[in-house]
Amino acid sequence: MKTPLHVSIAAVLVAVVTAGVAACTSPPAPEKPAAVAAPSDARSKVTFSLSDTVSVGALQVDIVYASGVGAFAGERDSVECETLVEGALSSYNHLPDTHTLKAAYVAVQGMQGPIAIAECTFQGEPQAADFQIGVLDASTPDLQEIRPLPSVKATVTAAG
Repeated sequence: MKTPLHVSIAAVLVAVVTAGVAACTSPPAPEKPAAVAAPSDARSKVTFSLSDTVSVGALQVDIVYASGVGAFAGERDSVECETLVEGALSSYNHLPDTHTLKAAYVAVQGMQGPIAIAECTFQGEPQAADFQIGVLDASTPDLQEIRPLPSVKATVTAAG
């Protein structure tokens, strides 16, 4: 024999399940949004250059690009970047989720600025102003800290 408490709990469960089933019915289909332009298939070359007249042995930069302008081709260490300084060692890490390219360079013989350091492929048509370049660390070939930190700039050209 069921007690009144069991009957009440059973009635509540039936009401909850019934309400849940009613809530699971499909709502009316939303209106389709206005057509959105397809992303550009354009590819650009972005060249990063040391702007100052300084001899650099090691350089570390973070390059943040504006969202919505595209992204560097490739992810993580498979980003499409070419180091332009002869004999320099380099490391790249593209983090598309944060719109950031991290790059580091070591040139035992030094790289004398101004000089083009790297060229990367970018999927989209950005402007140079879309790149915010933060120089995190720089030192001379004999490992002396460079202060103030040198400037690095971006130049954008259409990929040919």
